[in-house]
Amino acid sequence: MHWGPRLYYVNQALLWVLATLVLVFAARDLVRVAPSPPTTLAAEPAADLRHAVATARLFTGLVTVYGDGRILRQGSGFFLDTSGLFLTARHVLGDQQMAEIQLENSTPRAARLVAASEALDLSILQVLGGGAFPAGVLRITPPVVPGEMVGVLGYPVPGLLADSMTARSGIVASVSSDRCLIALDEPASPGQSGGPMIDLQGRVVGMVTGRFTYSGGEGVDLAFALRPTALGAALYEVQTAKRQDPAPFGLKASRSSC
Repeated sequence: MHWGPRLYYVNQALLWVLATLVLVFAARDLVRVAPSPPTTLAAEPAADLRHAVATARLFTGLVTVYGDGRILRQGSGFFLDTSGLFLTARHVLGDQQMAEIQLENSTPRAARLVAASEALDLSILQVLGGGAFPAGVLRITPPVVPGEMVGVLGYPVPGLLADSMTARSGIVASVSSDRCLIALDEPASPGQSGGPMIDLQGRVVGMVTGRFTYSGGEGVDLAFALRPTALGAALYEVQTAKRQDPAPFGLKASRSSC
């Protein structure tokens, strides 16, 4: 029996197997150490609006105005200053200079009017008795743009439309520079005036001031909010005011502040 040729082919087969294994391991090592190709990072996904609302609930409060021993008006508002400066719509206070502010799950606190602007429909109150308060962050830049999703928080007529704070989402329909307003494609309910409009990170981008309803054609029902530039200018004016007189004063901030 001649083993010579058979051994030759066996050896060749073994060499082929060994060569294949070497190539496989080499290729595996090359794959392991080869640098990764450049990666284009996707834009950070928008935060869930529910998380933004959870943040804003901490600094949003119910405003109750009393007169002659009864409730005259109720509205909404929010803190933008940890020392107790609270913003709400001017028409919520009417001609009163005192109000009661209550954050969710907290004790009501008395507050007095510090400054106001009829033109902006804005009032700034100071909580009495001291203390530290949760404050929202005002977003001035980047500016709000049409098509942006926002949220609105407030107390729409407590005891009638809702028993607690509510939140709703909407899309910015338009932004007016000359009137310093933001239009939202959702209506505002009575009692939500003065409440914050927030972005997807929970930052304040406006304050609800009113509602526009037009029944002609297909009908239009929009909420309006004061732009954050005017809110920031008014807040800064109060924070830097050097006044000894406790009487409320008129804000210099106006629609031109936008």
